[in-house]
Amino acid sequence: MESRCSKLLIKKLNSIDIKNQWSLVVLNALTDMYAKCGDIVKARRVFDSIACKDNISWNSMLTGYIRQGLLAGAFFCSLKIAAQIHGWVLRRGIEWNTSVVNAMIVVYSNLGKLDGAKALLYFEQMVRSGTSPDSITFVAILSACAHLGLVNNGERLFWLMRKKYGIDPRMEHYACMVNLYGSAGLIDEAFNMIVERMEFEAGPTV
Repeated sequence: MESRCSKLLIKKLNSIDIKNQWSLVVLNALTDMYAKCGDIVKARRVFDSIACKDNISWNSMLTGYIRQGLLAGAFFCSLKIAAQIHGWVLRRGIEWNTSVVNAMIVVYSNLGKLDGAKALLYFEQMVRSGTSPDSITFVAILSACAHLGLVNNGERLFWLMRKKYGIDPRMEHYACMVNLYGSAGLIDEAFNMIVERMEFEAGPTV
């Protein structure tokens, strides 16, 4: 919960044009403050205004994303920036943090950096590290399978999600499987997934 002082300070800062030539120290402090207060949009706005970002800039912004479970939002950028963020993650030793893994799988598969073997290897390494995949992890890896056309692997992971990890499929998981089958031209399998295997009425994502 923000203190009254923090709220008043943020209100005052909101009226200031952050495009002014403020020092890097001040902009880093603002990024950190907004991130810690949970206002990722404002934190990102200040962060983007920093012309020459240093390690403190990245640390403040990315720590805020991780705290909010929104690391994937940091990657809506180029492969070069994604690689820089990955380097930051490795230096912090948090590469097997569940939210980090989820973001990495989604981003790298969408950017075309991960081929099928690497996407699955990354998932297996996460499991071997002792990190348990969650529901979002399976949305990420099943989306990667659909994006990369890995039908057999997607089916295996969908089975493991429920049987090994005890995670009941949600609408997003079924949507991934329908997309996986549809992209591979397996229309009957996609239809059966919706009609025979879903335990609730299909939503707009399916």
